[in-house]
Amino acid sequence: MAVQAKCARWFMLMLVLLIAVTLVSCGSKNKKPTVVKPPVVRVEPSDVYTDAGLQLLEKGQYDDADREFAWALTKNPKNARAAIGRSIARIYQGDYDEALDDLKSGCKYAKQNEDKVFCQVARIRIYTKDKRDKRWFLKAKEAFDTATKIDPQNSDAYFYMGFAFRDSLNFDEAGKMFREVIAINDRHVKEAEIQADRIQKIQGAMASTKTGRTIALADRITRADCAAIIVEEIKLEKNLRRQDPNAAPVTDKTKDKKVEKGKATAKDIAEHPFRVHIEEVLTLGIKGLTKYPDGSFRPEEGVNRAAYAVIMEDILERLTGNTELKKPFQGTPSPFPDVKADYPYYEAVMVVTSRGIMEKKNANEDTFAPLAPLSGAEALLIARKLKEDLKIN
Repeated sequence: MAVQAKCARWFMLMLVLLIAVTLVSCGSKNKKPTVVKPPVVRVEPSDVYTDAGLQLLEKGQYDDADREFAWALTKNPKNARAAIGRSIARIYQGDYDEALDDLKSGCKYAKQNEDKVFCQVARIRIYTKDKRDKRWFLKAKEAFDTATKIDPQNSDAYFYMGFAFRDSLNFDEAGKMFREVIAINDRHVKEAEIQADRIQKIQGAMASTKTGRTIALADRITRADCAAIIVEEIKLEKNLRRQDPNAAPVTDKTKDKKVEKGKATAKDIAEHPFRVHIEEVLTLGIKGLTKYPDGSFRPEEGVNRAAYAVIMEDILERLTGNTELKKPFQGTPSPFPDVKADYPYYEAVMVVTSRGIMEKKNANEDTFAPLAPLSGAEALLIARKLKEDLKIN
């Protein structure tokens, strides 16, 4: 019996030990592992000044962008994007030499491809805006080629090269650039659509001279622009002389194009690039383009649609030899709610619209919009329609 009792005690002891070991083992399996925290890595904050400058640059707030970039460069003089961004901001403020200095500095520190492309796009923008260098377009094209070699789908490069082609009067290539921006469908899409449409209108105007193609870029034509269109695009003097070969020439055709003594002039056009054109128009006495009582011509004064209609109607009378073109419209009701029959320009508007030389301002409206400005492309298109109407070159 004693032996049996002793064995029972040993059995119970071993059972307790087994249970204890099992519990310890299970507990170790269910115990959560110790979490080892990674070392703290300090990340430098993004350059808020450069970021702000780039955003302001996009909005056209060049003074504010310049300030942000200046602060960024105070913090880090080797900040490539800040220096390049500041060069763009400065060129739009007219600080050409400072802009070129910043561009040189920024491009020097441009190491990443993104910064290198940004540098080349800035070159395109600055050379197109500056133009003091006669090789400005070639330099802009070289920058474009470099940018697109690094990033063939860079919208900025195509967008700003479109303006370079436009300003060099290569409208075909300008249109291609803007259409490429639309195809890439990344940045500047809406602006590119507007510019592509504008280029199409300029091409539709079919200006035949360099002066005409330059005027085609104007958002709003001036009295001086009108004079140039009459002289170079309509060639009024030349066509009038065809009617009367014995008529004396209006201007002296010397190499320096000086106007003959005694010809009409104005006191405020001596230094104007279209001086000769203005003096020829003054000599002809074109309605709407005569001198003001104080002897001035006011070459930079804008011309609205009503005034242009008067000018075109007077040219029609001269080239057709018919001084009664307006007679059929005297006392007739106006088809335009914004051009009353008693307005001084009513009959002129009716003459040009009845012949299809000018049209309603908008196809979906009946208004003529007499006080609305005319773009260069619109004015040239009207001049072309006048020539087609009269079958003249």
